[in-house]
Amino acid sequence: MQHPRRFAVLVTGEALVVIAYVLAIVIDPDVSSLRTPLRVIAVAGAVIIAVTLYQAWSTKSTAVSLAGMLTALLGGACLASTAISATGDRVFASTPVATLGTAALVAAVVLGQVTLAQNGRPNP
Repeated sequence: MQHPRRFAVLVTGEALVVIAYVLAIVIDPDVSSLRTPLRVIAVAGAVIIAVTLYQAWSTKSTAVSLAGMLTALLGGACLASTAISATGDRVFASTPVATLGTAALVAAVVLGQVTLAQNGRPNP
């Protein structure tokens, strides 16, 4: 891997998003006290992923890096919109939108890993 620091940042962002999703949707404990921190963690993870992949795309524009960046932006927008619009004790306003956002961000990280692996090689 050519960029271990970027890889670590991507994995950290992905871990934040997945942890927030699992705690809020899958495990679904009484999250009234964790509501705001889980929202912040989810949005922060999405921002980390999107910024890292945008930077990777701006450094070396390829089809895979563009797909990763766009997927990260879409997933981040979905996750942020459902986290910000949630009311009451819910972390996410819509479970399907939160699932879509989380899945898109995980896919974006995979595309980002492919991009980072390809960055050491010249464009075909």
